[in-house]
Amino acid sequence: MVVLVTSAQFTLGTSLAAPFAIFAARRFARRRGRPFTRLFSWLSAVTGSSVAILLAFLIALSLIAPSTFRQTQDAAAAAQDTAKLPEWVTRVFPQAGRPDPVTREIVNSPPFTVFFGALGLVIGCAFLGAIAGSAGWFGVTLLGYGLRGKRAV
Repeated sequence: MVVLVTSAQFTLGTSLAAPFAIFAARRFARRRGRPFTRLFSWLSAVTGSSVAILLAFLIALSLIAPSTFRQTQDAAAAAQDTAKLPEWVTRVFPQAGRPDPVTREIVNSPPFTVFFGALGLVIGCAFLGAIAGSAGWFGVTLLGYGLRGKRAV
């Protein structure tokens, strides 16, 4: 229990999604008549924690005022216009100093920004979910050993 409580404090409670995900995955495996392996147990814990992190981030994102997004977009646009490449970059890669106008339009387009922003969000949630899920899985495994004296997952 100490590992679960401690990990919940460091992961803002998202590691507590791991035991529920393990329980759901175990029930799913039993219904299908499949063995419930340690790898499947860990993967379910990581997936559960990743989903919990994604939901927490989306809730926090929905609470931010719309004016904040506009201010951020304006600041990013202003920073792009004033940012210059270092001299060594333009010397090594001359084409970087004068980017293609089509490329510039694609990179500055809203669909490009939304797609790669969402991709970064998914990768970040998966990374943090792997950490939180591993901590939750470890806590559940130790709790199973402590309560039953055998492998819990």
